[in-house]
Amino acid sequence: MLDLPPIPVLLAILVVIFFGIGLHEYAHCKMADMAGDPTPRIYGRVTLNLTKHFEPLGTLMILLTSLTGVGIGWGKPAPMNPNNMRNPRWDAFAATAAGPLSNLVQATFFAVLLRVAATTGAFGSSQFLAALLVYGVAINLGLFLFNLIPLGPLDGHWLL
Repeated sequence: MLDLPPIPVLLAILVVIFFGIGLHEYAHCKMADMAGDPTPRIYGRVTLNLTKHFEPLGTLMILLTSLTGVGIGWGKPAPMNPNNMRNPRWDAFAATAAGPLSNLVQATFFAVLLRVAATTGAFGSSQFLAALLVYGVAINLGLFLFNLIPLGPLDGHWLL
């Protein structure tokens, strides 16, 4: 039988996964759009409505595998066409790198908040806040590093 973490911890993990994957895919789409590629906008993906960036099976997989401590899943791939970008080589690289970099920024944000909360005693007895900040760092660093693996269809494949 699988030992589930307490409900506040599960909720914190879900929040971190939601923002980690959603903002990762949004960053790809926003950078491609800024580079002149209309493809993400045509598909309605240049939006902070993060639910638009989730693929149902990938989302289910990351939720189920997170309970085992692994957390492997995927979001909806960002639609982009480098041929539509102003500077295809550089802009495609920047749009691809934007996803993992968004996870690094999120991990840094959670790390700063974790440091502040730990030094000021802001946790109190909030299991949710402690889990949110700790998993915010861990999951986003995991997403950042995992996506840099140079195997398709991961971002590292395209960056290499």
